[in-house]
Amino acid sequence: MLACVMNYIMTFYIKYVKTEQIFLLMLLSAVAEVFSKFLNGGLLKTLGFKTGTMLCISLSLMSSLSFLMYLEDENMVIYIIFTIKIFASATFGSMLFACPTLFKSNISATAYNLCNICGKIGAVFAPLFAELNGSLPMIIFAICALLSLTLVMMFKIPESEEEKTEVKKVKSD
Repeated sequence: MLACVMNYIMTFYIKYVKTEQIFLLMLLSAVAEVFSKFLNGGLLKTLGFKTGTMLCISLSLMSSLSFLMYLEDENMVIYIIFTIKIFASATFGSMLFACPTLFKSNISATAYNLCNICGKIGAVFAPLFAELNGSLPMIIFAICALLSLTLVMMFKIPESEEEKTEVKKVKSD
């Protein structure tokens, strides 16, 4: 749910960037979304789910904190927003890969859809958060990122093939 809120806060926040080229910003947002999927796939394949997701959340958290430092510089804000958008979208995409790892195969799709529904309910509030004045949207984003980083660190997720094989043996018993 938090990853969904993080992703949609950044999607809605882009329209409040002070520039006259809103269509260029939307095009850059779509490119950031595509790039994040490639980044997500590469990170999950090389680092594993937990480490890759924690890296994406940490980088989006650090970027949101740098946004708070460069709030007055409009050009820097645009770059930072798209950096945050890339990592928040990669975090959101990695949740798709979590369900088969965390849940048994016969309930994996149900669990994913349940998580997706909770995420969409949380995302209803994203436009409200994005329309708040000043740096408050980014503070809410940072809180969501910190909370989701804490939750991901608490999960016991098998990273190696040996651990996955052990988990499958336990699930089948």
